[in-house]
Amino acid sequence: MFFKIGEFSRLTGISVDTLRYYERCGLLTPRVDEANGYRLYTEQDFLALFHLRQLRGLELPLAEIKEYRAEGCSLEEQLEGLTDRCARIDEELHRLQLLRQRCAAAARMIRKVKENLGKVAEVNCTAAYHLLFCTLEHLPPERLAPLVEKWVSAMPFVGYFVSLAPEELGSAPQALKFGLSADLRYVGEFGLPIVPPVKAMKGGAGVQYTLAVEDVFSLTEREMKPALDYAARNHFVILDDVCFAVDAVEMRKNAPPLYYLNMRFPVKYL
Repeated sequence: MFFKIGEFSRLTGISVDTLRYYERCGLLTPRVDEANGYRLYTEQDFLALFHLRQLRGLELPLAEIKEYRAEGCSLEEQLEGLTDRCARIDEELHRLQLLRQRCAAAARMIRKVKENLGKVAEVNCTAAYHLLFCTLEHLPPERLAPLVEKWVSAMPFVGYFVSLAPEELGSAPQALKFGLSADLRYVGEFGLPIVPPVKAMKGGAGVQYTLAVEDVFSLTEREMKPALDYAARNHFVILDDVCFAVDAVEMRKNAPPLYYLNMRFPVKYL
């Protein structure tokens, strides 16, 4: 029994254009009526087409399917190929799961920025590690490149920030240091190198303040004042670096980006 291309298309649910494309690729070979040039499909073409669609359902490339048909592919070879494909899909699933975690983490950060902007609060600082670029100058290239590459590969779980030593508060200009920061959890999760010059930051009681600036490297004591005044009123001593993590960046039309900073420093009572 023969079917013209329009009828074959209706019965299979495959568009005429797609059927013609499969023919050009050599994946379908309907008979051609020499009298009028009509394509004539048979029941065997149904089998060939549905097997083709099954393979496409596995997202096998057309070129690979064509090669299978031309060169042959035993059950053992098919099993080996599908097993290998499953392994590659598992790797891709892991990558996508990590990507989703990163997107979710970035979304949580933006929500926190919106909720906390302009607010000073007492917080529990988590243990973290800081990789300051000013401490890397004397590292040999064979140590420097893999160290920085490993840390950068874990962004946004690794964040970037500037910091200021407590004894330099009030100085002008501020001696801000630029670097990368990761909580202890992500150091373990991503296997980040934490040997010197990476600096360990202890957790504990702290003060947090969220602010927005156009120039991260031109922070002044005036912009830090709400958090510093809060610490003074509550008789807190600043124990370690005052850090300004870049939690979000707002891209503005015809204006510089706006950086949302999480100012945080560990404290103890006088």
